[in-house]
Amino acid sequence: MKGKHPSAEATSAVPALPGLRESSGRRTWIAWLVLAIALVASAAGWVISLKLEQQAGRQALVTEAAALRAALSERLVVYENVLHGACGLFAASVSVERREWRAYLNRVAINERFPGVDAMGYMACVRRPDLEAFVRATQADEMPGFQVHPDSDSEELYLVKYIEPEDRYREIIGYNLSSDPKRRAVADACRSSGRATISPRMTLVGNGDGEDSAGFLMFVPVYRHGASTDTPAQRWSACEGFVYARFVLRHLMEEVLRDGRLPLRVQIIDRAEPERLIYDTGPAGSGGYEPGLTDEGQVTVGGRTWMVRFDSTPTFDAQRSRVMSIGVGCGGVVVSVLLFGIAWSLSHTRERAVLLAEGMTARLRSANEQLQQEIQDREAAQRSTRDSEALYHSLVESLPLNIWRKDLRGRFTFANQRFCQEVGRPLEAILGKTGLELFPSEEAVPHQQEDSEIIRTGHALEAVQEVRSEQSGSRFVQVIKTPLRDSTGRVIGLQGIVWDVTETQRIEAQLKHQRDLLDTLLNNVPDRIYFKDRQSRFLCVSRAITELFGLKEAGEAVGKTDFDFFTSEHARQAFEDEQRIIQTGEPIIGLVEKETLSCGEIRWVSTTKMPLRNEEGEIVGTFGISRDITEMKLASEALRHAKEAAEEANRSKSQFLTHMSHELRTPLNSIIGFSNILLKNREGRLGPSELSFLGRVLANGKHLLDLINEVLDLAKIEARKIEVAITSVDLVQLVKETIEQQEGLVRDHPVQLRCELPERMAPVRTDPEKLKRVLINLIGNALKFTEHGSVTVRVVADGHGRQPVRIDVMDTGVGIASDKLGRIFQAFKQADSGTARKFGGTGLGLTISEALCRLMGYHIEVASRLGQGSTFSIVLVPPQVAGAGQK
Repeated sequence: MKGKHPSAEATSAVPALPGLRESSGRRTWIAWLVLAIALVASAAGWVISLKLEQQAGRQALVTEAAALRAALSERLVVYENVLHGACGLFAASVSVERREWRAYLNRVAINERFPGVDAMGYMACVRRPDLEAFVRATQADEMPGFQVHPDSDSEELYLVKYIEPEDRYREIIGYNLSSDPKRRAVADACRSSGRATISPRMTLVGNGDGEDSAGFLMFVPVYRHGASTDTPAQRWSACEGFVYARFVLRHLMEEVLRDGRLPLRVQIIDRAEPERLIYDTGPAGSGGYEPGLTDEGQVTVGGRTWMVRFDSTPTFDAQRSRVMSIGVGCGGVVVSVLLFGIAWSLSHTRERAVLLAEGMTARLRSANEQLQQEIQDREAAQRSTRDSEALYHSLVESLPLNIWRKDLRGRFTFANQRFCQEVGRPLEAILGKTGLELFPSEEAVPHQQEDSEIIRTGHALEAVQEVRSEQSGSRFVQVIKTPLRDSTGRVIGLQGIVWDVTETQRIEAQLKHQRDLLDTLLNNVPDRIYFKDRQSRFLCVSRAITELFGLKEAGEAVGKTDFDFFTSEHARQAFEDEQRIIQTGEPIIGLVEKETLSCGEIRWVSTTKMPLRNEEGEIVGTFGISRDITEMKLASEALRHAKEAAEEANRSKSQFLTHMSHELRTPLNSIIGFSNILLKNREGRLGPSELSFLGRVLANGKHLLDLINEVLDLAKIEARKIEVAITSVDLVQLVKETIEQQEGLVRDHPVQLRCELPERMAPVRTDPEKLKRVLINLIGNALKFTEHGSVTVRVVADGHGRQPVRIDVMDTGVGIASDKLGRIFQAFKQADSGTARKFGGTGLGLTISEALCRLMGYHIEVASRLGQGSTFSIVLVPPQVAGAGQK
């Protein structure tokens, strides 16, 4: 035994090796089993973490997409409200001028507060017959170079009148939108629906930097005050124009996506047939990349539905990398290896445990950072929503309008401060309440019915309503109610905008009354009334002119000139007269002119033309009135011809009388002379009867001679062949001499001839011979008609300078009836035919006397009472001077 070989020991130890190998193999199998189980668990954890990461990425994309769609929808609603506010400006003013429009947009500050809006403007609906008047009015409103471009065949044009910023888009002013069928169709749809309307994607003209940009237009109709807008036809007829905004899609989406936290591809597809991609941020990637995550949703605004699609991008995938899943997988592998190592080797160190704990802590920290990022993304979306709400509230509080919102049950969810002040309640007392809880039922019930109808039909309401209250009485308000929709287009409530238009209604009523008065004048006055512009084109004409021109209605004359209705000669003269009035401002009054119509008809008119001025006093045209005096002109011409014929006949008569009187005076003088010789009867051959006959011959001859002399005098007076020799005359002496000459006429009559003369009297300048002739006629006439009593000649002077003012010849004769006084100064006329037979006379004495007085600047007055005598007065001074002298 002691002598064994060493190999024997080795051999003796060999039996223990299989046990050891079995134990070691068992431990190796367990280690590999642990490794396999650990790897399976790690794979399961990796799959679960991968799904969780995908769900987190999906949730992040959905949250981001919902926030961006809401931001886009809210921003478009805000911009729509801005346009409604601009409509309120037109409703609150009779005529919005360029300065008002510019001031309003400066206050709203669209460039700073509403990014994405490229410009805002007003587009007017202009009928072609009113186009020239519209162009002139716009040129007068600080736009002298306003022109329409391009022209179109449309009967009604949509013309850009205002746009801001004007300095950037001046070339768009005057743009005729109706020349583009696509744009015209959108405007027509807005006009009929009465709601805000968005156009399809289009290339915007003239964006100010020399390049065209892709975008769209938003229209809101402006209706005439007080017009009914219940039906499409009524809305079409009442539309005056559109407030519209230009949106550049790139700028709008850059603003919407500005607060986005995730790198996503955004596509906007217009759902109108056919569907069209209108915006795309760009391809998601290259090399056939397919987005792993996608989200879609609709945005409905302005009558148009957009599909907004968000796709993940490689950058999004990189940011949303599989950190957790990779960490879980790697960690699982590591843990598996570690477990395998543990199983492989029962010993492990503290350092390896610490490393494992640190690895697990790092993975937890990464998961926490991802959770924090998601929280920040949610906060960013909420902050964007709050910013949009703040922007909206800032707008509605700054507009001069009452604005409120209600839910589907009619409960107030929002009201601006102007509305709270209007109803006299704080906001806290309004929110959550219905109209029935805040206002009397007779006011609230009709509004509640309106609100229900708007929610049911989804159609907007625009109307002018009368409001009555005990405090303020009756007033009028403009009301616009529109349904509120969510991002899917579902109606979730309604919104109202209200403002006071009482003053506007009052002004409109006054204007209507004035228009009615003007229409009544133009349609009923027989005179021709017209208004013209600076180019002498008709702006408005009366019915009389319409009938003269042979037109069916007055509007057919608008825009035309006199050259279209009269001969060129008359039209040219009228044009020159009107242009002279426009240049000088001096009117033409009562001008008698001949008008020759195109058909050759000749009319005579009395025309008055005046300058037509605007509110600033500038001359913008002419207006006038013409009275047809054709019949008067013809009558005047006939009268002139008759007068000339009468004057010619009178001259012939005077010549005949003068010739015949001279021819008759020669034989009469012979008869009178031989009668005087025979009456002397020197030889005593004639008996008493012959002498009586000769006396009659002599008396009749003298009477005939007097008649011939008076006829000659009257003919000379009418022919103005008698000259007046004025000299200074002592009137007292002249009257005394005249009375002395007439005293022989009363010697054999019971009549006294007297005179009443002032003691002192200034000389008078007159023709003594003619004045004496008049006195002789008046005294002789008085003596002839006075059988008994007296005839008195009285000179009346003033009370100061003893200036003679009147000579009265008064008698106590038969007098003259008051209805006969108008005949006594007519030639060959006496007050009564019996008077001539009883008292004789030619009937020319008073006629000649009156004519002589007129030559000397005097006139004769008569006062008489039948049976009590007469007074004939020679008035030497004008009536007012004579009256002053008698006071």
